[in-house]
Amino acid sequence: MYRIGKNFTFDAAHAVPAAADERHCPPGLHGHTYTIGVVLAAEQVEQPGFVIDFAALNPFARHLNGSSKLSGVRG
Repeated sequence: MYRIGKNFTFDAAHAVPAAADERHCPPGLHGHTYTIGVVLAAEQVEQPGFVIDFAALNPFARHLNGSSKLSGVRG
């Protein structure tokens, strides 16, 4: 079995109401950084010796980096 892995990092923001419990997040608009690890496996490699060309993961990376929407979020 052949395996490859790649990590993707993205940032996300959210707003916490002022009256919220502050044990997890402070009130107001703030962000967090997340990392997602992707591991792909194959019984055989494709030419030129890849499990998959990392370029095939570009749509996934674009989705993570382009799906942030702050409309309607109040700080």
